[in-house]
Amino acid sequence: MKKKRIALVVLDGVGIGNHDKGDMVFNAYTPVLSDLLDKCEHVKLKAHGTAVGLASDADMGNSEVGHNALGCGQIISQGAKLVDEAFSSGDIFRTETWHKLVTNCKENDSVIHFIGLLSDGNVHSNIKHLLGLISKAKAEGLKQCRIHILLDGRDVPSDSAMQYVNTLEEFIQKENSDSFFSC
Repeated sequence: MKKKRIALVVLDGVGIGNHDKGDMVFNAYTPVLSDLLDKCEHVKLKAHGTAVGLASDADMGNSEVGHNALGCGQIISQGAKLVDEAFSSGDIFRTETWHKLVTNCKENDSVIHFIGLLSDGNVHSNIKHLLGLISKAKAEGLKQCRIHILLDGRDVPSDSAMQYVNTLEEFIQKENSDSFFSC
């Protein structure tokens, strides 16, 4: 029996789309890729969403997510899904870091600061995580909170910033009866 040689080739960034106007790989001149797909055995991988451990199939993922998932033989929660699970279980608030942070603010009568991306793109951030941290800090008896936001535009449309700012401002107005927030 003749031995077959096999090569594993991962074409990072080459997506198999809907074969429509927006499918750049389908519309490009790709004689070598087309020949390989016609003549060689191949497998298409789903490299976004729940298949790679993200929260939903609407989450596009990125190279980091795909590289973390590829070849591990199982789906491992990543990114926002991992944080979602930590919130759901309450584990995020049982960490030594959270305990030290809250204790320090109480002992020194100091302000808790949150800084981070403000979006719901789910690759780099989700606004619901910030709102959860703020609510828990208030519930733990912290006196003041300051929020320093970074606006994304990569995982979400570049003109969507005000949508997230408005959501945060509405949350602050609803929760700020006791001047917990300061700017």
